[in-house]
Amino acid sequence: MMASLLVIDDEPGLRTFIKEMFQEAGHAVVVAANGTLGLAHFKEGSYDVVITDLILPDKEGNEMIAEMRRLVPGQKIVAISGGGPTRNPEFLDMAEELGADELLPKPFSMQDLRRAVAACLET
Repeated sequence: MMASLLVIDDEPGLRTFIKEMFQEAGHAVVVAANGTLGLAHFKEGSYDVVITDLILPDKEGNEMIAEMRRLVPGQKIVAISGGGPTRNPEFLDMAEELGADELLPKPFSMQDLRRAVAACLET
């Protein structure tokens, strides 16, 4: 099943790798380097799954999750985070409270990410 994905991450290498991996699997992928662009894409399109980093230079990922949930209550969201400079796991806990469907602490394997996206697509 082809899905439409939005990937929001400020790490260019990771963003490109995720995009290529899901495109090779037949999915349509839009990427954004920061939260402002990510939310703009979100408001302009319709996505089966949003994959977002939680630590972004311009906007907290958790702020974005709350906004996305407000705009599209059933939106499927995969939150990824290394916890920032402090390696703080609370960012993922907060993402879960705000309604992220899947949580992945960095570093994660691409298999873990594929599994998280598949779980979102199944529900």
